[in-house]
Amino acid sequence: MLSHDQLDLRVTASEHEPNRQSPGVKGRKINDIFPLIVCLNLKRRSDRRQQMQARFAANQIEEVVCFDAIDGTRLSIPDRWPSTPGAYGCLQSHVAIVEYARQLGVSSVLIFEDDVEFAEDFQNKLFALLEHLPANWQMFFFGAIELEDPLPVSPGITRITKAYSTFAYAIHQSLFEPFIQLNKGSQQLLDINSFILQQNHPCYCAHPYLAWVDSGYSDAQEKIENHWYLRESLVLFGQSANRLLEKTCVLIHLASNANQLALENLYFLLDYYCEYFQGYLSVCILEQGRHSRLDFTRVPKNSRHMLFSGNSTREQNFARAAGKLAKAFDYLVLSTNGIYLQPMDFRGNLQMCRRYQLASGFSRQIKLTGKDSQLLMENPDGKGLDLTCYQSGDKTNSEFYWRQVFVDKQFKADDCYFFIETKLYLSLCQHSLVKGKQAVIELCRQEQERPYYQAVNNALLLSS
Repeated sequence: MLSHDQLDLRVTASEHEPNRQSPGVKGRKINDIFPLIVCLNLKRRSDRRQQMQARFAANQIEEVVCFDAIDGTRLSIPDRWPSTPGAYGCLQSHVAIVEYARQLGVSSVLIFEDDVEFAEDFQNKLFALLEHLPANWQMFFFGAIELEDPLPVSPGITRITKAYSTFAYAIHQSLFEPFIQLNKGSQQLLDINSFILQQNHPCYCAHPYLAWVDSGYSDAQEKIENHWYLRESLVLFGQSANRLLEKTCVLIHLASNANQLALENLYFLLDYYCEYFQGYLSVCILEQGRHSRLDFTRVPKNSRHMLFSGNSTREQNFARAAGKLAKAFDYLVLSTNGIYLQPMDFRGNLQMCRRYQLASGFSRQIKLTGKDSQLLMENPDGKGLDLTCYQSGDKTNSEFYWRQVFVDKQFKADDCYFFIETKLYLSLCQHSLVKGKQAVIELCRQEQERPYYQAVNNALLLSS
């Protein structure tokens, strides 16, 4: 890659100006379509620069200009800035790139951030989509986190009005000036300003996505990110996603020996589900014991509650609850108390459950310290929670994988979090080989009989 200060300003892409009416002419390269291709990279992240050089080469993307990102940690951040210094530097960097494109006089600029991954057979898929890209496009996203249902306009192309992420997108020269005016000196996040542009200008997105963000530490967000749902081209928000939530009930099992801290964990989870899923998602508490120990003034009004005798097993309680709720819900989440999934991971697993009938919920469980559990309760979206220490082994954690949950086909794990289609679950209950044991025992056997989704995200276990 060339550094942007190595590019002669006299050398524009006019020699390769694309035909805006038919950008996907067979035999062209991506460089013929987008005359300026830029990769945004912090100087201190030479590892990512080398990584992107390899990815560009593997996908036949040539003549990429490496643009030195503005490091927000070295800037004076405005008092009213709502996010991290890294996000402020990201905003300034994107503005600088578009100003650079305007200075060069190119017809469009394609911007990649240095943590982008490409779909298999990327260039062929891109050219197939570009054949259908409307001629009036002003922004074209290779992938995005969409907050509303996208509107299909042509094969593989959707119109977007509320989507964020700027890891891979193109801007037409007709939008250079509005983009710069909106973002230069702005006190809002780049993503928020992007919403405004999308609502006032023709902006489109590839679907399925052509690119997504690599999992790992985000310099802009200053935390570990795993946007795995982008790889699956999932739209996690909008009316369609809300309808799916309405058809889903989370079953939280509260053991008979639960202490006061476990009850506090339960109240937190109930509030979390209610607040972060806007009332669309239902929750049912499966309490074990002769008498309820719940303070129902702390239980959201739309929550359900079932009380089971102390002699019944968790597996039996799950099965009985499923039978009672089968007519009301198409999907169930089988969960023991104290397990937390971030909102995006929950939404993503639910959609993968709709696709495969069964999703494992998580691949790795992290047992939080008491201090971090309290921090999560104070900030249910996970902001401020640093999980890097757990991954590096600096804090005590407990982890296991999906296949390790089962030992000799017996369900022995203390904690579970499975997404399952209700009809499938009831079928498993009816055909369970061991009387009195709920069909979660049988879930491991599904691997041999049907495909299922094996989750790649973490689950957090609250201290109790």
